[in-house]
Amino acid sequence: ACYMRFGLPTSAMKGCEGLLEQYPSYPERDKVLFRLCEAYEKVEQPENAAEACRRLRAEHPESRYVEKIRDRLEDRSDEEGPAPADVATNGRL
Repeated sequence: ACYMRFGLPTSAMKGCEGLLEQYPSYPERDKVLFRLCEAYEKVEQPENAAEACRRLRAEHPESRYVEKIRDRLEDRSDEEGPAPADVATNGRL
């Protein structure tokens, strides 16, 4: 989180990824995954941000951070239109 305050999202990503890898039982993994999602968004890596968000939802469904990412993902899906799976099934004859 400190790296993000100083405008260093790449350092934040490395720190979060390292923490998740080295300390799988870290008690605030949900917060780390949320910060990782934020960092990926900041450097315009939406696929990686989405993966971090999916991990957060899967690993910590009751976390307060899940609600925060839900709003973001809903906003993003409104802007992007239908998901690729929807296009594939509805866009073909």
